[in-house]
This record gives sequence, structure tokens and C-alpha cells, in this order.
Amino acid sequence: MPLDQAWQGLSLGARIALLIDVCQGVEAAHAAGLIHRDLKPANILVERTASGVLTPVVMDFGIARNERDPAGSLTATGEVVGTPDSMSPEQVVGDRSRIDRRSDVWAIGCLLYRAICDHSPYTGNSAAEVMAQIVTQDAVSPRRYRRSAPSALARVCLQCLEREADRRYPDATAIREDLQRFLDGQPVRARDTGIGFAVRRSWRHNRAAWLIALALSGAIVLVLAGLLRARVEANHREQLAKELGAIQESVRSRMQIAYLSPLHDLRPERDALARLGDSAMLHQVGESAGLRTLARRSSGLSALALGNDEQVVQRMTPLVASGAADAVDRAALAAAHLHLYGSSAARFIDLPTAERDLALAAARSRHLEPARALLAAVGSVVGPEHVQLLLSDGRIDAAQRLLAKLPRQQSAEYSATLLAGELAMAEAADHASHGQRELAQASYRRALARFEQAAVTARSDPHVLDRVCDAAVAALRERISKAAPAPASPLALHPACFDAIVANPDDPISHETLAAAWEAIATNHDLRNERA
Repeated sequence: MPLDQAWQGLSLGARIALLIDVCQGVEAAHAAGLIHRDLKPANILVERTASGVLTPVVMDFGIARNERDPAGSLTATGEVVGTPDSMSPEQVVGDRSRIDRRSDVWAIGCLLYRAICDHSPYTGNSAAEVMAQIVTQDAVSPRRYRRSAPSALARVCLQCLEREADRRYPDATAIREDLQRFLDGQPVRARDTGIGFAVRRSWRHNRAAWLIALALSGAIVLVLAGLLRARVEANHREQLAKELGAIQESVRSRMQIAYLSPLHDLRPERDALARLGDSAMLHQVGESAGLRTLARRSSGLSALALGNDEQVVQRMTPLVASGAADAVDRAALAAAHLHLYGSSAARFIDLPTAERDLALAAARSRHLEPARALLAAVGSVVGPEHVQLLLSDGRIDAAQRLLAKLPRQQSAEYSATLLAGELAMAEAADHASHGQRELAQASYRRALARFEQAAVTARSDPHVLDRVCDAAVAALRERISKAAPAPASPLALHPACFDAIVANPDDPISHETLAAAWEAIATNHDLRNERA
């Protein structure tokens, strides 16, 4: 049975004995170079031997990784790494370079917390709320929920749950040794949880000195009241700034994990993360201009991570207009404008020439020119947005050269592959406009291959899936003039045409892409019937 069921009815000492055995199992995994990354009661099964002894077994190493592998890759199944209320801060923000044995130490601390008071260290109404607390708040003592709990055990527990990994126990061995000391009645080595113990002890032995000191302190407080208030306000601003940064980073990292997960409906995750990102806007009321800037920046960058380009423009444009925007803000707003321009241009492609030219001119004025001005103000920092701007201007060769020069960290994951696909699509359109159909076909095939390569990684990213379908439709349109055999449906043309709608059923762009696929297939069939 799972650990949390097995220890029901057991004394605290018996629970601690079970956790000592769990630590030994984790030690064995660490000795083999494995980091479990998802230690929770459901992954620890407890067996009862013939003699009645309870023996825990650590199970489900499905998301474990080799600590000697710096990449810290996901497992073959692509499951997300961890259960929210047992994840360490470094797991929540997706910083794989910091995930090591101390991440499992955090999870053992969560188990110990439950063993002491039958309560989780972090609770909330949603996984996103719990993860935001883990990143921004220290765990309270388990003695808040069980006043009779030994203070020594609470100290061990809170040392496991330090948000800074360097302040935790170094590994499961150190935890096991301290828990064994507790059972043996010896002092544990965990740090004191605060200054309260030292203050109370000093008061008992030096009451006269304390009374004098308190009298002097009262006079000093009157003098320093103004300074103290300023310090409190400064601390408040600093803490709020950290919380706003943590919100944006949590939205970005969790949305990225959702895109990398197997194909599924993104709406529940997007809605939860959108609420988390929107919470940053609440801090605009009654705060200083600097904090209002941070709140708008956090909410705008969260919207960008969620693909809400219109919301990015709405929130970041006032930030730029106020002069408070930095290079990251300007690049983010430029990226949103370029996405909106690309979507608009795609919708206008089948309009009559005069009508299309007017619509494109309006889109350039609304989105392309603002993006150009924003990127010009960024300075010497060059990113993927500059490549997209060159493509929008039809400067394919320049875009290709710039993409090759981008620093590796800016071409991380699948974004560089996606940009390479956009380059191939632009080349194909250029060849087609000059009547070079064979060259256009070859470029469309390259674009499709690039987009498919990106979709292997980003299995639930609707934008990537839309581009796969776009490339397949464009290639089919080029073949129409030859009356080549056409597929019977968009699903036969490419599964991504339907996968994009599975990932985001409410996205009008995905439905427009599917409609374009049906139209191209129908046109091909009509032409073949005419020639027959």
C-alpha cells in the first residue's frame, strides 16, 4: 500500500523509522547516479513481511534522470518532471541545471512534513497556485498544525525545505543520520529554526539586563521610527518584485513543459496559468511607479508565453510609451507585433490584388512598422525577432545569414528549427511568384521537414502544428497545376491539421488552416475531374 496509507495509526516514531528506510532507498539510487525527482507517498509502497515488519520500497523511477547527465532530459514518455506539491523550487521554474540530490532532499522533507502533522507544506486551489507558493514562500513549521510535534523534528523538516538548495541537507544520508539521532534520543544537527529559542533562553538568565535594554530600545525606536518605516516599505517592494518575477517565470516554464508534453488539450493549463499571470496586474493599484512597471512587465511577458499576442500589445505598449521599458520588453512587444502581422498576411493571401494590397498596408502600419521601431531601439542585442522582421520584409538571404549567427542560447529548443522552416516557406513563396514551380516544391518540402522536426519536440504547441499543416497545404497547392493525385481529407494530407485543433480547440487560426486544407483538396479534385 502507499506510504501515507501504511502509516495511518502508527506512532510518530514508527513513521520516522519508515522514513529512515525510505532514505536508505534514495541513498542507493543516488549512489547509482540517479535523481528520482518525484518522491511522494504514492511512489513509495509499503510491504508487510511474514513477521509483520513494514518495509517501504521506492517505486516509479519513470522521470528519474542520471545526475551525471548535464542535459537532464525528460524520459522517453515525455512526462512532466514532478508532482506539484512535492516539487522543489528548481523543478518548478524548470532550471534543470540545478536539479540534483538536493531536489530529492526537498521531496523527503515533504514526506517528513506529512509524517509529523498529516498536512502538506504547501496547499492551494490549483497546481499553479501551489507552485507559485513554492517559489515565493518559505514553508511554515509543521508545529503550526501539530503543536505537540517535537521541535527537533520540525528543525530537520524545515532544513530539508529550504528554498535555497545550498541550505538544505546535502543528501539523503544526512537526513537519515539526523532522523536516527532523533529516535536514539540524541541532539539532531539541523539548524535552529529561528532566533526565538535564543531570545527566550537569554531572557530567563538575564532579565535585569533585558529590562534595561528594552527601556533603551523604546527611546531609540522613537528616533528611528521614520527610518524603520522606510525600510519596511523597501522590503515590501523588494519582496513584491521577487514575487512578480517568480509569477512570470512560473508561467513561462510551465507553459513550455505543456508544449513539450504529448498531444493534449492545452486549455485547462492555459486558463490556470493565465489567471496566475493576470494576478500580477493586481499589484498596479496603490503601488509605486516602479512596482507598477514590474507588474505590467510580468503580466505582459506571461501573456507572451501563453501566445496571447493581443494581450501583450495591450499591456506592453503603455510600458514602452512611458519610457520604462528595457530591451527585453521591447523585443517581447516586437515579437507579438510580428506574430500578429504574420497571421494577418496569411489571411489576406487569397484576396483580390487591390483589396489584398490595402489590407497588407494597414497591417504593416499597425504591426510591422511598430515592430521595426521597437527592434531598432533594442540596440546591439540581436534575437529571433530580427530574423522574423527580415522575413517579413522579404530579405530572405539576410534572414538566413542572421539565423546562422544567433547565439546558441537564443536558438534553444525548437525555435531555431521553426525559424528555419519559416525561411524555407519564404523561399518557396519567392520561387512560386517567379513561376519556378520545381524549386518552390523543393522549398515547401524542406519547410515541411523542418516544421515536422519541431513538432517532434513540441507535440502540443498549436502554432508549430499549424505551420506543419500550412506547409503541407502550400505544397499541395503547388501540385494542383499538375493535377497530381490529392488526398481524400486533411487528415490524409497531414495529421497535424487536426492535431492543432486538439491542442487548442478555440484557436480560430487552427480552424482557418483546416478550412484551407479542405479548399486545396477540393480544388485539386475539381481540376482532375475537368481533365478527365
